[in-house]
Amino acid sequence: MTPFDPYGDHFKPRKPGKGGGNPRDRGQPQHTQAQAQHRPPGGQPNPAAPPREKIEFIDSETGAIRRELVENNARQWATDFLNGDPKLSSHQLRRFYGEVKSLRERVRAFGFQKTLPLIRILKSKVAYACPKTRDSKVKKVPDEFRTYIETMVDSVGESEANFEAFVLCFEAVVGYFYGEGGK
Repeated sequence: MTPFDPYGDHFKPRKPGKGGGNPRDRGQPQHTQAQAQHRPPGGQPNPAAPPREKIEFIDSETGAIRRELVENNARQWATDFLNGDPKLSSHQLRRFYGEVKSLRERVRAFGFQKTLPLIRILKSKVAYACPKTRDSKVKKVPDEFRTYIETMVDSVGESEANFEAFVLCFEAVVGYFYGEGGK
């Protein structure tokens, strides 16, 4: 037994043909066909996706939320969500917007730093609603909405002012969503 093996010999892989252990374990690494397809040539795992460009919420001159975020950008995001595959439903939009508004109340009650992990969990919630697959039948929200939420959460960073700006920007998106014909 090696010093770093806290479980003892009974968890070591068996040699082929010796029996015991997992019947699928024959001394070869076990990879599913799906796992093998996600590896590039050479068998190394895919590198992490490049980081998204962060959004500057606050105008450095005025200290206020940037005007184009709540006007032009919000309208474009709403249009993208309506034209996505699948189209973003008002139910899903209200669900995420309600979650963000709830987080705002938690920030006011408990402080930003205590709520920050819950803000970051928004990314996992949108990932659940929009798995990375080409089959739009399993997606509840379009890829454009997933990218929007992930980019916004990443852009909030460690700043409460950025979070407040994100809430206002999301509010503008909701307004334009219904104004552009969202149902």
